Amino acid sequence: MVRKVVAGLAVVSFVIVASACAIVKPELVAQSTWVDGSTTHYYDVFEYFPAITGLDKQWITAETYVTGNYPGWTLASITSQAEQNQINALMNGANLTNPCGGEYWIGAYQDANVPAPYLTGWHWVTGEAWDYTNWRKEERPGDLVEPSGDGRYIGTWSYLNDGWVWNDEGNIDNIGGFISERIVTAVPEPATLSLIGLSLLSLVGFSFKRKRK
Repeated sequence: MVRKVVAGLAVVSFVIVASACAIVKPELVAQSTWVDGSTTHYYDVFEYFPAITGLDKQWITAETYVTGNYPGWTLASITSQAEQNQINALMNGANLTNPCGGEYWIGAYQDANVPAPYLTGWHWVTGEAWDYTNWRKEERPGDLVEPSGDGRYIGTWSYLNDGWVWNDEGNIDNIGGFISERIVTAVPEPATLSLIGLSLLSLVGFSFKRKRK
């Protein structure tokens, strides 16, 4: 009788966990800001938690959720080692407690039907240049080197304490959330623009005087 009760509880627990990971909604769990010269990057980390909603964990759903609910935001683009370091610090400092998976979508997608070794055809949703990558490498014999060609979108995850490496993820069950970003580039103030304009006029006037001589 006791065994039957334990077995029944195990089945119920499995169903609850499976349902929790199938019916999800994103919740904000961490934020940070990084100033890179005249550009400020704002980051939000969302995790999927059980809720009464039909939102799924597909990459396109995450990107649509961000752009539709937060004007000026997209899934995060990571275009340099300096920015990757910021993401590492953000994720390592976040209180990530999600039971549904350990990878987080970022804003990268690949063209369809790219052949092995799957390194080409990648893009950032922001349109920024694709000239930096942080793919998972072989850290120990038998490791799967990424990208492996099993997905057209990138998830980032912490592996062997070596930072948040990238994986072309094709298994939605591995996704625990996503990282979004807003990029703001400072525009010179009107007073600064006026000074620039006056300087240009002075240069033009000086050049004109020299020609008259």
